[in-house]
Amino acid sequence: MPPTAADSKHDNQQKQRPPAKKNKDDKTEKEDAAMSTDSSSARKRPVESDSDGHTGGVATPPVRAPVSENMLAKYFEDLNSKLVEMQGQTDSHFDTMHKSFTTSIKAVSERVEANEEASRLKFDSIQAELAILHERLKAPPPAPAPAAAASSSGGTAAAFTISTPRPTQSGPAEDCLVFIRGFPVTQPGFILKEYANEALATLPTADQAGIRLRISPADTQFSMVFPTPEQAMNFVTNYRALAFVFRYPGKPDTPLTCRTGKPIALRRRGGLIRPVYAALEEVLRDMPSMSSATISQTSRMKFGAMTTAFFALRGRELTPLFSIVFQDTPEEMFINEFSVSEGCPLSDEGVLKVRSAALA
Repeated sequence: MPPTAADSKHDNQQKQRPPAKKNKDDKTEKEDAAMSTDSSSARKRPVESDSDGHTGGVATPPVRAPVSENMLAKYFEDLNSKLVEMQGQTDSHFDTMHKSFTTSIKAVSERVEANEEASRLKFDSIQAELAILHERLKAPPPAPAPAAAASSSGGTAAAFTISTPRPTQSGPAEDCLVFIRGFPVTQPGFILKEYANEALATLPTADQAGIRLRISPADTQFSMVFPTPEQAMNFVTNYRALAFVFRYPGKPDTPLTCRTGKPIALRRRGGLIRPVYAALEEVLRDMPSMSSATISQTSRMKFGAMTTAFFALRGRELTPLFSIVFQDTPEEMFINEFSVSEGCPLSDEGVLKVRSAALA
């Protein structure tokens, strides 16, 4: 049978289908080849690094040396050494600061105490002089002496009188005054103040406020003024029982003594000065230019010996007269030197009279 149109159409469709399948298979094969090529090239592409130096692939962890026990011990040993060194430097610095502050404060305190004590002594002296002046002002003026001679014209001659010192009670009572002495050499005031504070510490706190210390800027003793004689005597008994001593590095201890009343040396000097004073009064009374003068005296240590200088006071003018030097022994005291001051207005006869009284 001859082929119909339908058969021709069917044959054409069958002829055309294989090429279409072939095209699809070719496309698939190309894609697989491309993927194979990409995979191969991806495996062969070197690993690239970014700007920070890290690789784009998986980072390999660095290999670190293991920390051993010896390394830790060495580290902590170095750390401990540094801490100890820092602590030592800090302690040394604070010690230096403490010593510097302590020395400065102590020096300032000593200067302040010395100035206060010197000022107190000056005020005490001024108060004593004012008290004496007040007593003199309260006393009635002395009656004028009769004229030694009348002039031929009926006039009267001026009478010359001498004002003698009046006994006045100045200072504390002797039984309320306690002296502590025995220092081998003259000590500065702040050293004496330390020993005085130690003496005060032996008393109850309530009794310390009523006691007044008398300390010179430089001396071999100091004194304490008690309100009552009973308190003074009780203190002396207790102080002697405690046996206080003066200590100096490298030298043996020196016992300190304690007693009430004026020291024996002061009493001895007073007994030796009285005849000198009386002789000087007579000499001045016979001198017209000095008949109204008053006698003044000062005592101080010079070259290891007590020296008393005598002056004549006329108004505001103080005239030096002479000085006497005392020599003291355990048994007695005496005057061993008499020196006339420069510019002394006494006559040779007056000087001889006073000298005889002093060296008798």
